[in-house]
Amino acid sequence: MDSPKFRLVNGQFGDPVMNYTKEAHLLRKTPPMGPVRCLTPAEVRKNAKQELRDKRMDDGNQLAVLGMSRVQFGQFRGQTFKWLLENALGYSAYISYEVQREARSDAPLYINKMLLKQYMSAFDEGRRAIAMKEAEKKKMTKPNLPAVQTRPTPAPTVATARPSQAPGPVATPSKRSAPTPPPQQKRQCTEGNYKTQILL
Repeated sequence: MDSPKFRLVNGQFGDPVMNYTKEAHLLRKTPPMGPVRCLTPAEVRKNAKQELRDKRMDDGNQLAVLGMSRVQFGQFRGQTFKWLLENALGYSAYISYEVQREARSDAPLYINKMLLKQYMSAFDEGRRAIAMKEAEKKKMTKPNLPAVQTRPTPAPTVATARPSQAPGPVATPSKRSAPTPPPQQKRQCTEGNYKTQILL
């Protein structure tokens, strides 16, 4: 199976064209088919190999099998991976960018997206398209910070101490005079011819 025919902006060396083709625009306007069971990865692979054999193409070429695998999600459900890269490269890049941010899972839908990313990453134009979508998303999510307005810093205020009141007279405890001992009384005792003064 041949590689996808990528559309480039300025010929062979330009950036890949990300917008939809007329065919993709018409397909987007088609009413959805309703709820359809999501095929398992084994069923998608089996059907892709059978389509290659029906077209007398090599079903042993893994890249060809991926290209013939069919999308199991979204507005282009039922189209091959190869068709999606040729007609809706921007959508393919968006899915490939978003799926790497999802939690790993064994769900058929997640595996189908990862297989699309694997197929797209096999080509230089596909890798460039994913990088362009990633740069676009980062630019959109970058916050626009407002300009910081600086205000003049007010001078610090110095608290002035209030004048302390003059201390009043300190009351000193009055010294109580020691009681005056009563006067000693003298009494004379006569004993014999001698007088002895006895202090009471």
